Amino acid sequence: MENDMISTFQYSDDIREVIMDLLSMNVSIRKIDGVIGTVLKKLAKVDIGSLPSHGTKSGLFWEARHLAQIQVAGVLLDSDPVTNVGNCLHSDATSKFHKHYQGFQCTDTSGKSYTLGMMDMTSGTAAAYTAAFKDNVKELSEAISATKSGSTEYVIAKITAGIKNTMSDQGPTNAPFNDQFAIIREQLLPTAIKNWDHLDTSSQENIKSMGFFFCKMHLLANIGSEVGKGLKFLEDAAMEASVNPHGFSIAESAVCRLIRTTCKAFHPRGSDEAGIASHFKAYPKSLGRDDLKLQNFIGSRFNILFTNATATYFHYSDIVNFLKCWPKPNHLLQAVTYDLVQTPLKAGVRALGILDKLIIEPLDSIFKQPGSILEVNNDLVRLQDALGELCNDASSLMNQQPVFPDVAVKKDEMFEVLFNPVSPQFEALTQQCIEILAHSMLILVERQAKEHLEGGIYSTSSEELKKQTANVPKSNVISERDFALLDYLIHLKPAASTTTYETTIMWINNKTSVWLDNLSLDERSKIMSEARQSVSNAKEKFRRKQDRLEAEKLENLRKKQTEKREQEERSVHNRIELTKHLTEIGGLWTDPDTCIAAFPDDSIKYNAVTCQLNFHKQVLKSNGPAEFFQKTSKGRKYTLVEK
Repeated sequence: MENDMISTFQYSDDIREVIMDLLSMNVSIRKIDGVIGTVLKKLAKVDIGSLPSHGTKSGLFWEARHLAQIQVAGVLLDSDPVTNVGNCLHSDATSKFHKHYQGFQCTDTSGKSYTLGMMDMTSGTAAAYTAAFKDNVKELSEAISATKSGSTEYVIAKITAGIKNTMSDQGPTNAPFNDQFAIIREQLLPTAIKNWDHLDTSSQENIKSMGFFFCKMHLLANIGSEVGKGLKFLEDAAMEASVNPHGFSIAESAVCRLIRTTCKAFHPRGSDEAGIASHFKAYPKSLGRDDLKLQNFIGSRFNILFTNATATYFHYSDIVNFLKCWPKPNHLLQAVTYDLVQTPLKAGVRALGILDKLIIEPLDSIFKQPGSILEVNNDLVRLQDALGELCNDASSLMNQQPVFPDVAVKKDEMFEVLFNPVSPQFEALTQQCIEILAHSMLILVERQAKEHLEGGIYSTSSEELKKQTANVPKSNVISERDFALLDYLIHLKPAASTTTYETTIMWINNKTSVWLDNLSLDERSKIMSEARQSVSNAKEKFRRKQDRLEAEKLENLRKKQTEKREQEERSVHNRIELTKHLTEIGGLWTDPDTCIAAFPDDSIKYNAVTCQLNFHKQVLKSNGPAEFFQKTSKGRKYTLVEK
């Protein structure tokens, strides 16, 4: 076949879509011509003519963003709030290189998930979250308003009213955001539902009601943090191994420190400077065992502490023997060696491994299974009951009794090592650790899963509630995946704008190219034309938004400067008042007992002592434990003798 020449002076929709697809696949703008030319020449024996310029290709990002917004806005509009079954809004925020990002996603009524947008924010407050949501919905509404009949205000109301449930983590700003969102939604319902005033009160209340749910995968991550506190308490109370002379003095339990430093020393993604992963990797193989079991901390957030505790115990003897042969160990290896020989720490690692295999790993499997969030109610109740029993007696876990009978326990080689015979003393120490950790886990579960436990608002599932929440997933993993992709894009294209990241994420997650292929030729041609015409307006809106964000940052900076100045003025005023009061009671005491005796009653004596302590703290800046300068401790007021 002879080479043909394709002239593309009038760039067709096909050419534009091909470039959009390549951009969403992270092909560099500078390399797109080469990719298209090579593919056509080698596979189709065709020479390509003129392709869009660098500037035109950059503009295609804006066209792609417009198309992605039309797609997801159409999905949101398919939800009818009158049916009392709507979309589930996902949200989360993160900070990358001093920039704050807010992401919004949704799960539609069929259970499919979509990315709605990725927004820049100036702060992490609930008000900033709400403003970001409003901006996101407004942009989606403006994109689709030209395609579908209806004003932008109506589309905003329809999209907002179609959201029936929310899903997020349990960060401090999410509950206030949920409250603000519920108010906004309620205000927009009369606009979204044309016959709102003709509905009876009961129907209106059912439509107004919403479900606010929290990610259960984050429960696993928070359990990891909580057991670290429990281990720290145990170590401080009963162990001498909590301080490692070769490590940094940080507020971390010694068991967690051992697991972390082991990973730094022996995992390929550990410490570049002090790690010896390449040398250790061959050691288990030389003994006829499989590869390294340690997991990478990056990308394994939720249950990483337990997973690596299991792996650390599995490799325990190998690591000990390997380090005995290693010449001139550095500070990291010395720290690991010091902790490895501490029997209580080894028992703590084993306790975490047993909890991993019999509780955390099955729970992780339950939360990852498809289905509604209400399906985890029975499992959470079973977890609560099991932890309550383990607080008093963990022998059932030591005897390999599963907590979740319906979930198969993964009895691999690491499981076998965990339950290999040990001395009675070591067995008792491991059981004691599990019983203490069960207390920490139980407190957290009862606090963060209370809605699903007995007496919680979602503990009793009516048929109506099951229908309303059928599309609410068990976790907020969709948000975490968006941020994982964002992190990758930031490292790949550090100079790109947030809109570039947003567009790429939406095209990848929402499969916008597939959606375009399923449109009729006329409809596809219409929205492609609208996308071309929207570029200049979208760029102008982006510039205005960036200016607004910069102005907000400056305003926040001014507020902080004002607060700092006012705080300093208050501090000066307080010191002046303290000095006046000190003068009235005879100045700074050198003989407290004699000075106290000079006052007539205990009330005046108490105030005088308080004044002396405050003067030492605020004016003289005296050092000492915080409780020396406090009036109360754990809710109890100090007596005069104690002060």
